Amino acid sequence: MMDDSNSPLSPINMHNGLPQLGTYILGIIVGELFHRVSLFIEEMNHIEPRHKKSVKKATQAVFSNKHSQHGKVGGLLVLAAIILYSGKGHLNLLEMVSRMSTIGVVWCCLRMSGAFENSLEDMQILEESNAELGPGLAANYWFSFLKPALTADIRQKMEESLGSVQNQQVHIETDGTWKPQVGANYRNFKKIIILFPDDCHLKIRDERILKEENIFKCTEMCDGTSECSHYLEFPLEAVQKRAPIKQNVYWIYESSEYEKEADTPVKKEKKKNANKIYIIFDFPQLIQSAMGPDRGWDEDDRPGARKKNIHSFKKTLRSLLNCNDYKQYDKDVLFLSFPNRERQESGEQRKLLSAVFRERILEEETRERVYSSSSPEEEEA
Repeated sequence: MMDDSNSPLSPINMHNGLPQLGTYILGIIVGELFHRVSLFIEEMNHIEPRHKKSVKKATQAVFSNKHSQHGKVGGLLVLAAIILYSGKGHLNLLEMVSRMSTIGVVWCCLRMSGAFENSLEDMQILEESNAELGPGLAANYWFSFLKPALTADIRQKMEESLGSVQNQQVHIETDGTWKPQVGANYRNFKKIIILFPDDCHLKIRDERILKEENIFKCTEMCDGTSECSHYLEFPLEAVQKRAPIKQNVYWIYESSEYEKEADTPVKKEKKKNANKIYIIFDFPQLIQSAMGPDRGWDEDDRPGARKKNIHSFKKTLRSLLNCNDYKQYDKDVLFLSFPNRERQESGEQRKLLSAVFRERILEEETRERVYSSSSPEEEEA
């Protein structure tokens, strides 16, 4: 019959192996210490710009105690000492130092090579240092585009743009019947829509792609001419010394039923006279440049990082809008976040961008109607 005492997992052998476990813990601590010393040596090369020539600050940065590391290391040392002296077959000093050195060198090499680095720790460090990418990008976007657009009075400019469409063509008499002017079936959504796709990727500069999304620029009155223009101009401050921003105005069908191909003259006429919504929107391209596809921000690379930075981007813009000088413009902007990756399945579109716009616009208009109808009652109360 086999003697269980010879098994590696037997209580006797495990008890005899406790000193080895203790030396392993000590070896890892020593290896980490060597790694920190190497970091300190490297940090000394940047002591002037980073730590203002202060050796003390450099030491505190390398041997940080922000997460109670000193206490945890002390606890591990006590645990290692207990393990070492609770087992049988105590190791002599030379043997202990030999084993600790081997483990220490291995651990130090692994740490210096970055074998255990991960994106979650990187994101935590960035958050704790207030170094998220979102706020900086938002500040750039605010001063370069959103602030000039809002202060130029978007609502008034949208009204003027719609008015120019409605006044281009008067009533037309055809076969003895009067038809309403073409522009009469257009209405405005008087807010600028800022798009935030979850994957930070969207092509809105290509008119052909927008047409595939059932978002159109030219009206029936353009007649395919190349001279037609549909954009708003937002002047910039004189100190910026830049030409005014030109932002295109587009339209979508108010009902999705008219997005289908019209195959009869009657359907074509109905589609022509269908109600349409004038919209103006923008997607911050700097988000795509910084956090778009193949930029190292996908979920597999940095879980949750892109979502957190989009959130901080929007939060920063809202904070800027809440300033006294710009609070009045809060009603002129709509932030639209949507799951862009879910709109495609096996390379096919599941949901058009026009549908994303339409759903949110109707939801926002319903909310505003409910709010405006309830406001007098609240004032009387």
